[in-house]
Amino acid sequence: MKKAYFLIAVFAAGFLLYNAFFSAPEQKKSFVTNVIDGDTIVISGGERVRLLGIDAPEKGEFFYKEAKARLEELIENRNVTLEREGDNKDKYGRLLRYIFAEDTNINLLMVEEGYAICYFYGESKYQDVCREFEENAMQNKIGRWQNNSG
Repeated sequence: MKKAYFLIAVFAAGFLLYNAFFSAPEQKKSFVTNVIDGDTIVISGGERVRLLGIDAPEKGEFFYKEAKARLEELIENRNVTLEREGDNKDKYGRLLRYIFAEDTNINLLMVEEGYAICYFYGESKYQDVCREFEENAMQNKIGRWQNNSG
């Protein structure tokens, strides 16, 4: 009987260690010093961060100013949590992260409010909800979808 309890304890400890080191998302607190556009920010220390899983209009494109202004309103000069999933950086050297303000996923909120579209390279734990938010924004003509543009 003692052997069974020992094996259960070893299994439980192994499971907890595995979850702590391999399945928990990498998160880091940071301060947003600047918003470049609707999907790129600068954090304290000067490092650029690309919001993962979304694409917002670039300078000169339809709805650029609105997307940038909304992201500024949400997180500029505020503390946020950066969550990593997949690759650490993109080809331009920017960190790839989900941004959380308190418990709100800002990346998904930008899509839900029609300021950005979903843009995933591979599998993501957020892709299904992102696509639901995007579809809802399109159908209800929210944000960039209000003039049937995209």
